[in-house]
Amino acid sequence: MICPEVKIMPLLFAPQNTPLTIVKIRGEAALLKHLSALGILKGGEITLIGSAGGSAICMVKDGRIGLDHATSMAVEVLTA
Repeated sequence: MICPEVKIMPLLFAPQNTPLTIVKIRGEAALLKHLSALGILKGGEITLIGSAGGSAICMVKDGRIGLDHATSMAVEVLTA
């Protein structure tokens, strides 16, 4: 049986409109706390809806969230 290639990448480089799993969040404690309050947690699901100019618009649970370039690069996701 051949397994599909698994890729870990920054959220900003992930394919759009595909469910993604958050595997790592890099940053200081304040950033981690802020993202946690928004529902962005390690092991959680996130979907990249679109990106422009380095910013990303994501779907987390039932809401849309905009992330700046630095934050969207700090969130690493897993695709299958």
